[in-house]
Amino acid sequence: MAIDTRAPAANRPQILANLAQMRAQADASHAVNPQVSVSIDMADQYQGTLTVSASPASLSGTVTLTNAVFANGQSTRALGAGSFPITGTPADGVPSYRIEASATVPAAGLGARVNLYDTPGQQRLLGGASPMGLDAHTRTPVIELDFQPTITTQVSSRYVAEGDTFADQVTVGLSKGTWIHLDGTPVPVNAVGTLYGPFDEQPAEADAAPAGAPVAGQVELTLTGAGVYDGGT
Repeated sequence: MAIDTRAPAANRPQILANLAQMRAQADASHAVNPQVSVSIDMADQYQGTLTVSASPASLSGTVTLTNAVFANGQSTRALGAGSFPITGTPADGVPSYRIEASATVPAAGLGARVNLYDTPGQQRLLGGASPMGLDAHTRTPVIELDFQPTITTQVSSRYVAEGDTFADQVTVGLSKGTWIHLDGTPVPVNAVGTLYGPFDEQPAEADAAPAGAPVAGQVELTLTGAGVYDGGT
């Protein structure tokens, strides 16, 4: 460029200094091909990681999750490169779901743009240009869900005299997931309770009945959700 020979000598140093500053700022913030991408990696049915890539790093926008939230419980966050823990939030009762993520960068977030018009033999002209926004989208494969019921029992009386009835209540909960429904109907779970006895003395609490323990009776329950059930007598 011949600025140093066309401008008055007294103004040349300042003009060249301004040019150097503009070039440095352009190099630091220009983006020939701005890009944004998102990907999801699931560790299990609920826990996963969202990875966001953005070029240049100065891109501004929003990342939105569907059927999941970030660590702060929100489903949206400001665009920023990195890896972020996410937790799936499927609707209650569904047997499967997908997690989706989208990143959006509005056109305004891509900075000023101009077009350069160059006609041979004529003055070059600059004209305004409207940049298009960026967006990226990803979703997981179908995530099949299971659920894990928990069962506890509580007898109405610790001791039962001969001839009296025995009764207890069964409390059903969930240690994982929600009770799955198929075609609008909760999946049934059959539970069998066994009453052992009588014993001459109180047996020690254990995960299994003593070897050879007599069986006083059995009750079968069909469970269709969390709650309290009558264990029978």
